[in-house]
Amino acid sequence: MTTPRRLALYQLALDGFELINDGLGYPVGDQLIRTVARRLENLVEDEEALVARFGGTEFALLVWEQAETPSVPAMTQLINEMLAEPVYVGGRGIAASASIGVVQRVVGEADAANMLWAADVALRRAEAAGKRQWALFDPDLAPEEREESQLAAIMPGGLEMGEFDVVYRPQVVISGGALCTLEAEFRWDTGDFGVIEHGDCLRLAERSGVTLSMRDWMLQTAWQHLAEWCEAGHQVRLSVSLSPDQGRDPDLAAVVHRVLDGSELDPRWLRLCMPIAAISENEEARDNLRHLSSRGVKASLHDFTGSPGELRLLRELPVDSVRLSRDLVRLVHEAESPDVPEIQALRALIPLMNGVWLCVDDVETPEQLALWREIGCTVAAGPHIGEPLLSFDVPDSLTRA
Repeated sequence: MTTPRRLALYQLALDGFELINDGLGYPVGDQLIRTVARRLENLVEDEEALVARFGGTEFALLVWEQAETPSVPAMTQLINEMLAEPVYVGGRGIAASASIGVVQRVVGEADAANMLWAADVALRRAEAAGKRQWALFDPDLAPEEREESQLAAIMPGGLEMGEFDVVYRPQVVISGGALCTLEAEFRWDTGDFGVIEHGDCLRLAERSGVTLSMRDWMLQTAWQHLAEWCEAGHQVRLSVSLSPDQGRDPDLAAVVHRVLDGSELDPRWLRLCMPIAAISENEEARDNLRHLSSRGVKASLHDFTGSPGELRLLRELPVDSVRLSRDLVRLVHEAESPDVPEIQALRALIPLMNGVWLCVDDVETPEQLALWREIGCTVAAGPHIGEPLLSFDVPDSLTRA
């Protein structure tokens, strides 16, 4: 019986290409793009294949697979080995790598639009795994992937039509249990697709291009809510956590100033929780943080792991708290005893933090809370502390607190 012939579509995105354009100039970037195109053509010159550029830094290879055609893992390795060979421009060697999404179809069942969509889905998954990664489209995940694409596509309209709410997650001081902060989070009632919670909202916003619009809307809405609660006699600090793209935006300080200028509230009631990834890589983001701190806005860092570079940031920047990486929190919660090396390392970390508070999320039980108290953490949040509150439920909760 003859094996059905298959088509393989490889969609490539060059990794970190903006560094070449920014550092060496667009003519150098254009030369590298042309070289990549020629090398891809040479790579498949013995195959029944087409090479196309999708604009920007994305390419596609469509290969009609023969008996001697390399397997998908072998082909992706050949592509990146070919890209890794330096291109010499002005005496400097420049190399590239690519993230690659792959989809295979039997020739008679290959629909162009569906293959392009599937390859793009696989590419995004490869990019999420890091540089020089590849991913094969998984048909078992197709319904979820298509739903995600639909949600990302309708998200801008949902924001415009008022389908989003800001909810507030309580944070307490572990010693004594007093409420200290309400952290603003997104909640999107999509109707047909159900309710989308904060983390998924941020991830979808990155795909849909409304990340900054959502940040600006949340800051304005949450600050207005806080003003209403303060007018009613309640006092609580507001925390807003930013994604990497939101935190490294050069207009962040200007946006926050506009929000603060819209009311008479003291800026010290606002805490911005900045992602360490954005702060450590971007001097402009650090300048924004310092500038806002000079006006009184409190600053925190999230996804903290305790690395030497992060500890150095605590001495260089005006931050008074950090939020431990969720992976480390999970590691502690899954530990068999409080004496494992990971927990001992966290205990030893506290004295190195220059007086900065350590905060934790995802606390689910009294035993976990007691363990964090013993380790030396200061602030906790999670299901055991309290679920996120809708804005109109906050005043009653503050009264009870």
